[in-house]
Amino acid sequence: MCYILGAVSTLIQDRLYFLQGYYSLVTLNGQAIEPKSSLYSLKVDNTFPIERSIPSSLVTSTDIGSAVHIARTDPLNASVPIWSSGDTLYVFGGPTSPTNVLPSYNITSQTWKDVQVEGGAFNFGNHSFSQAVSTPDSGLSFYSGGLAPYTGPSMIRFDASDPAELSWRNESLGHGSYGAEVPNLVDGTMVSAGPDPDSGFPYPSNFYLINVYDIASHTWWVQWSSGEGPPEYLSQFCAGVTTAPDNNAFHITVYGGWSLLDQRSYETVYTLSLPSLTWINATLISAQSNEEQKVDHTVGRDQHSCQVFSNALLLVLGGNIRAGYQSLTDGACDQVFAPLRTLDLSTYKWQSVFDPNVDYQVPEIVYSLIGGK
Repeated sequence: MCYILGAVSTLIQDRLYFLQGYYSLVTLNGQAIEPKSSLYSLKVDNTFPIERSIPSSLVTSTDIGSAVHIARTDPLNASVPIWSSGDTLYVFGGPTSPTNVLPSYNITSQTWKDVQVEGGAFNFGNHSFSQAVSTPDSGLSFYSGGLAPYTGPSMIRFDASDPAELSWRNESLGHGSYGAEVPNLVDGTMVSAGPDPDSGFPYPSNFYLINVYDIASHTWWVQWSSGEGPPEYLSQFCAGVTTAPDNNAFHITVYGGWSLLDQRSYETVYTLSLPSLTWINATLISAQSNEEQKVDHTVGRDQHSCQVFSNALLLVLGGNIRAGYQSLTDGACDQVFAPLRTLDLSTYKWQSVFDPNVDYQVPEIVYSLIGGK
């Protein structure tokens, strides 16, 4: 597997699961980029080389089949969101008519099935350009924004804490959010920040204006941030959150993305530190170990997916690699532009070998600016 575009991913236990999107697989007949109706998984409990094509020996493929209906999206659009809770992932989006049914996959039994969700017929449309996040410890998941199925601000709160009694509620219409209005964002990123559900999850809109949702009170509010934030009009980036060893601070790292203003992709790395709400530019540090930028300093990635492993490593899956507006690969295999990358979130160094035993420490550039280790 040498190229991935537009896939969505989630971490469950010691495996990275991903589906949707377009893939280039090297076979005896050559390689071509095309959509795949499979759920892929990659075991991440051991050391293995990265920054290269993913060997088939490391990837498990499970056919989705016809038992469940999952939307196929255009390669230029974001794929449908997936949620996870316990040993199960849920795919949100697909049917053209509203329904209260979700496709689900149980990693223990390795089986797909459709499950019913109480609360309303909220599953329809492909939810392109939306944001989604799961808080596995609580069993809660969330979806917001995007182009479909709502024309205005949208918010779905999904509760899988009891797998036998799945439920959700539409918090788009004002009955679930009592502070600021639900933000109507496209191509943003939503992350969970906090040791428990009460901590909520913030995500950037214009990057200095931070929308925050408190899970316990169902309340939105808005706060301003300071520091040096990502480029303006950035979209199709990815983000992940880490927790300081003393549990007193959280750091949201934003990588890459497409600038609508500049008409180019970026390889930038920025971290938003909470609770200080300070942006820190770590791009110059990450660039020192970034083999992609050594080829061309204008290289950037967009339409990729990120997951944080063990509160220490940012796993970057796929993406469109560009120099300026032009794609450098168009789905073709390339020894430099790999389908899987790992950024050490303690040092902001890109890794050539995935090491699951790395521990997280607050980066020096962060604590030197705002304190705390």
